[in-house]
Amino acid sequence: MFCYDAGHGLADAPGTVSARREIGVVVRWVFLLVLVTGLCAVVVGVALALLPPGGTFTDDDGNIHEASIEAIAADGITKGCNPPTNDLYFPSSSVTRGQMIAITIVEGGVAT
Repeated sequence: MFCYDAGHGLADAPGTVSARREIGVVVRWVFLLVLVTGLCAVVVGVALALLPPGGTFTDDDGNIHEASIEAIAADGITKGCNPPTNDLYFPSSSVTRGQMIAITIVEGGVAT
């Protein structure tokens, strides 16, 4: 609710909060959230870029997902894609429906 303030034009009525003021607070919080999210993304990106190449697989060195690939290998979720050596992961390859079904069955505990 607005009322006329002799010196400043429209003003909030005493004891009320205007929609403009509430929107301003929301906009500030959204801006802060976007800023913090962006800073977190930059920190994670820099940390991943500083990881030395190497690890379980030889074909994921320098890949943007290398840290995640190494983490799921360490947890035993993946063993590689070229038995018996299992030193390749093929991070740039697509996953077929059959491969996704096999992963889901094995990781779901239906089969080993």
